[in-house]
Amino acid sequence: MVHIVDFSMFSAERLANPVGLADALRQLELLLVVSNTDGAVAQIVRELLSVPSLFGFLISVWPSSKKLVERIFTAFPSEPALVPQSFASELLIEISHTLFSIPPDLLSADLSRNIGQSRQYVDNVLPVLTILYRTDFTTQNTAADDDPQFVDEDIDIPFLKQKVKRQRRKVKREVPAVNPAPFHELGVPVPVTNEEARRMADEFVEELKSVLHCTLES
Repeated sequence: MVHIVDFSMFSAERLANPVGLADALRQLELLLVVSNTDGAVAQIVRELLSVPSLFGFLISVWPSSKKLVERIFTAFPSEPALVPQSFASELLIEISHTLFSIPPDLLSADLSRNIGQSRQYVDNVLPVLTILYRTDFTTQNTAADDDPQFVDEDIDIPFLKQKVKRQRRKVKREVPAVNPAPFHELGVPVPVTNEEARRMADEFVEELKSVLHCTLES
Protein backbone atom coordinates (compact mmCIF):
# COMPACT_ATOMS: atom_id res chain seq x y z
CA MET A 1 0.00 0.00 0.00
CA VAL A 2 1.27 3.44 -0.94
CA HIS A 3 1.63 5.76 2.03
CA ILE A 4 -0.45 8.93 2.07
CA VAL A 5 1.56 10.58 4.84
CA ASP A 6 5.07 11.79 4.03
CA PHE A 7 6.77 10.76 7.26
CA SER A 8 9.83 12.87 6.47
CA MET A 9 7.63 15.89 7.20
CA PHE A 10 6.75 14.50 10.63
CA SER A 11 10.14 13.45 11.95
CA ALA A 12 10.94 14.24 15.57
CA GLU A 13 13.64 16.67 14.49
CA ARG A 14 11.29 18.67 12.26
CA LEU A 15 8.48 18.72 14.81
CA ALA A 16 10.86 20.04 17.47
CA ASN A 17 11.51 23.09 15.29
CA PRO A 18 8.73 25.74 15.08
CA VAL A 19 9.20 26.13 11.33
CA GLY A 20 9.24 22.38 10.76
CA LEU A 21 6.14 21.96 12.94
CA ALA A 22 4.27 24.64 10.99
CA ASP A 23 5.21 22.92 7.71
CA ALA A 24 4.01 19.56 9.06
CA LEU A 25 0.65 20.97 10.14
CA ARG A 26 0.16 22.64 6.76
CA GLN A 27 0.95 19.31 5.12
CA LEU A 28 -1.63 17.57 7.29
CA GLU A 29 -4.27 20.16 6.46
CA LEU A 30 -3.53 19.74 2.75
CA LEU A 31 -3.90 15.97 3.10
CA LEU A 32 -7.40 16.44 4.48
CA VAL A 33 -8.32 18.69 1.56
CA VAL A 34 -7.22 16.21 -1.10
CA SER A 35 -8.43 13.11 0.78
CA ASN A 36 -12.07 13.18 -0.23
CA THR A 37 -13.04 9.65 0.85
CA ASP A 38 -13.59 8.04 4.24
CA GLY A 39 -11.08 5.35 3.30
CA ALA A 40 -8.37 7.95 2.73
CA VAL A 41 -9.07 9.56 6.11
CA ALA A 42 -8.92 6.14 7.77
CA GLN A 43 -5.54 5.49 6.14
CA ILE A 44 -4.18 8.86 7.28
CA VAL A 45 -5.19 8.12 10.87
CA ARG A 46 -3.72 4.61 10.72
CA GLU A 47 -0.43 5.92 9.35
CA LEU A 48 -0.20 8.61 12.03
CA LEU A 49 -0.94 5.99 14.68
CA SER A 50 1.89 3.83 13.35
CA VAL A 51 4.38 6.31 14.83
CA PRO A 52 4.21 6.20 18.65
CA SER A 53 2.64 9.34 20.17
CA LEU A 54 2.54 11.19 16.83
CA PHE A 55 -1.24 11.38 16.51
CA GLY A 56 -1.75 12.60 20.06
CA PHE A 57 0.98 15.21 19.69
CA LEU A 58 -0.44 16.61 16.46
CA ILE A 59 -3.98 16.79 17.85
CA SER A 60 -2.72 18.65 20.92
CA VAL A 61 -0.73 21.32 19.04
CA TRP A 62 -2.71 21.76 15.82
CA PRO A 63 -5.07 24.78 15.98
CA SER A 64 -7.18 23.28 13.18
CA SER A 65 -7.37 19.80 14.69
CA LYS A 66 -11.17 20.06 14.72
CA LYS A 67 -11.10 19.55 10.95
CA LEU A 68 -9.48 16.15 11.40
CA VAL A 69 -11.82 15.25 14.26
CA GLU A 70 -14.86 16.02 12.10
CA ARG A 71 -13.52 13.84 9.30
CA ILE A 72 -12.83 11.02 11.76
CA PHE A 73 -16.45 10.96 12.89
CA THR A 74 -17.64 11.13 9.30
CA ALA A 75 -15.46 8.11 8.48
CA PHE A 76 -16.49 6.20 11.62
CA PRO A 77 -18.03 2.90 10.41
CA SER A 78 -21.81 3.08 10.19
CA GLU A 79 -22.08 -0.70 10.55
CA PRO A 80 -21.19 -1.95 14.06
CA ALA A 81 -19.81 -5.20 12.64
CA LEU A 82 -17.01 -3.22 10.96
CA VAL A 83 -15.89 -1.31 14.06
CA PRO A 84 -13.55 -3.89 15.70
CA GLN A 85 -11.30 -4.12 12.63
CA SER A 86 -11.51 -0.45 11.68
CA PHE A 87 -9.21 2.51 12.18
CA ALA A 88 -11.68 3.70 14.83
CA SER A 89 -10.88 0.79 17.15
CA GLU A 90 -7.14 1.40 16.72
CA LEU A 91 -7.67 5.07 17.52
CA LEU A 92 -9.79 4.32 20.59
CA ILE A 93 -7.20 1.90 21.95
CA GLU A 94 -4.30 4.28 21.29
CA ILE A 95 -5.95 7.31 22.87
CA SER A 96 -7.41 5.53 25.89
CA HIS A 97 -4.09 3.86 26.70
CA THR A 98 -2.11 7.06 26.14
CA LEU A 99 -4.33 8.99 28.53
CA PHE A 100 -4.16 6.17 31.05
CA SER A 101 -0.36 6.42 31.03
CA ILE A 102 -0.49 9.99 32.38
CA PRO A 103 0.65 9.99 36.03
CA PRO A 104 -2.47 10.21 38.24
CA ASP A 105 -0.97 12.99 40.36
CA LEU A 106 -1.13 15.28 37.31
CA LEU A 107 -4.90 14.82 37.02
CA SER A 108 -7.91 15.44 39.19
CA ALA A 109 -9.34 12.38 40.92
CA ASP A 110 -12.51 12.49 38.81
CA LEU A 111 -10.62 12.83 35.53
CA SER A 112 -8.21 10.05 36.44
CA ARG A 113 -11.14 7.77 37.30
CA ASN A 114 -12.96 8.60 34.06
CA ILE A 115 -9.84 7.87 32.02
CA GLY A 116 -9.42 4.51 33.72
CA GLN A 117 -13.06 3.59 33.17
CA SER A 118 -12.90 4.61 29.51
CA ARG A 119 -9.79 2.53 28.89
CA GLN A 120 -11.34 -0.51 30.56
CA TYR A 121 -14.58 -0.07 28.61
CA VAL A 122 -12.76 0.14 25.27
CA ASP A 123 -10.64 -2.91 26.08
CA ASN A 124 -13.70 -4.94 27.12
CA VAL A 125 -16.28 -3.89 24.55
CA LEU A 126 -14.32 -4.44 21.32
CA PRO A 127 -13.99 -8.23 21.82
CA VAL A 128 -17.71 -8.42 22.65
CA LEU A 129 -18.60 -6.59 19.43
CA THR A 130 -16.66 -9.23 17.53
CA ILE A 131 -18.54 -12.02 19.31
CA LEU A 132 -21.90 -10.38 18.61
CA TYR A 133 -21.31 -10.40 14.87
CA ARG A 134 -19.67 -13.80 14.61
CA THR A 135 -22.38 -15.64 16.52
CA ASP A 136 -25.75 -16.79 15.26
CA PHE A 137 -27.97 -16.30 18.28
CA THR A 138 -30.77 -18.30 16.67
CA THR A 139 -28.72 -21.48 16.93
CA GLN A 140 -30.18 -24.44 18.76
CA ASN A 141 -26.85 -25.08 20.45
CA THR A 142 -27.66 -23.46 23.76
CA ALA A 143 -26.40 -23.51 27.30
CA ALA A 144 -28.08 -22.51 30.53
CA ASP A 145 -27.38 -19.04 31.82
CA ASP A 146 -26.17 -18.60 35.38
CA ASP A 147 -29.10 -16.30 36.13
CA PRO A 148 -32.18 -18.48 36.70
CA GLN A 149 -35.60 -16.88 36.50
CA PHE A 150 -38.85 -17.78 38.28
CA VAL A 151 -41.94 -18.62 36.23
CA ASP A 152 -45.46 -19.60 37.19
CA GLU A 153 -46.60 -22.96 35.91
CA ASP A 154 -50.32 -23.55 35.33
CA ILE A 155 -52.05 -26.87 34.73
CA ASP A 156 -55.52 -27.52 33.40
CA ILE A 157 -57.97 -29.64 35.35
CA PRO A 158 -60.71 -30.24 32.79
CA PHE A 159 -63.37 -31.62 35.08
CA LEU A 160 -63.15 -28.56 37.33
CA LYS A 161 -63.14 -26.19 34.35
CA GLN A 162 -60.48 -24.07 36.01
CA LYS A 163 -56.75 -23.66 36.33
CA VAL A 164 -54.85 -24.39 39.49
CA LYS A 165 -51.59 -22.53 39.89
CA ARG A 166 -48.76 -24.72 41.04
CA GLN A 167 -45.78 -23.62 43.09
CA ARG A 168 -43.34 -21.34 41.28
CA ARG A 169 -40.30 -23.10 39.92
CA LYS A 170 -36.89 -21.99 38.69
CA VAL A 171 -36.04 -22.21 35.01
CA LYS A 172 -32.77 -21.55 33.29
CA ARG A 173 -32.58 -18.80 30.67
CA GLU A 174 -31.37 -20.49 27.50
CA VAL A 175 -28.52 -18.66 25.78
CA PRO A 176 -26.26 -19.49 22.82
CA ALA A 177 -23.19 -21.48 23.84
CA VAL A 178 -20.64 -18.66 23.75
CA ASN A 179 -18.06 -17.69 26.32
CA PRO A 180 -19.98 -15.50 28.79
CA ALA A 181 -16.86 -14.05 30.45
CA PRO A 182 -16.45 -11.02 28.11
CA PHE A 183 -20.12 -10.12 28.64
CA HIS A 184 -19.77 -10.44 32.40
CA GLU A 185 -16.78 -8.08 32.27
CA LEU A 186 -19.13 -5.46 30.83
CA GLY A 187 -21.91 -6.30 33.26
CA VAL A 188 -24.35 -7.35 30.52
CA PRO A 189 -26.09 -10.67 29.84
CA VAL A 190 -25.39 -12.81 26.80
CA PRO A 191 -28.12 -11.99 24.23
CA VAL A 192 -30.52 -14.77 23.31
CA THR A 193 -31.67 -13.52 19.89
CA ASN A 194 -30.04 -11.84 16.91
CA GLU A 195 -32.29 -8.83 17.43
CA GLU A 196 -31.10 -8.46 21.01
CA ALA A 197 -27.49 -8.81 19.85
CA ARG A 198 -28.03 -6.10 17.24
CA ARG A 199 -29.50 -3.69 19.78
CA MET A 200 -26.64 -4.37 22.15
CA ALA A 201 -24.05 -3.75 19.42
CA ASP A 202 -25.70 -0.48 18.41
CA GLU A 203 -25.61 0.71 22.02
CA PHE A 204 -21.96 -0.25 22.37
CA VAL A 205 -20.98 1.65 19.23
CA GLU A 206 -22.81 4.78 20.36
CA GLU A 207 -20.95 4.60 23.66
CA LEU A 208 -17.64 4.18 21.83
CA LYS A 209 -18.41 7.28 19.78
CA SER A 210 -19.11 9.13 23.01
CA VAL A 211 -15.77 8.03 24.46
CA LEU A 212 -13.97 9.12 21.30
CA HIS A 213 -15.79 12.45 21.27
CA CYS A 214 -14.79 13.17 24.87
CA THR A 215 -11.14 12.34 24.28
CA LEU A 216 -10.74 14.18 20.97
CA GLU A 217 -12.81 17.28 21.63
CA SER A 218 -12.26 17.86 25.33
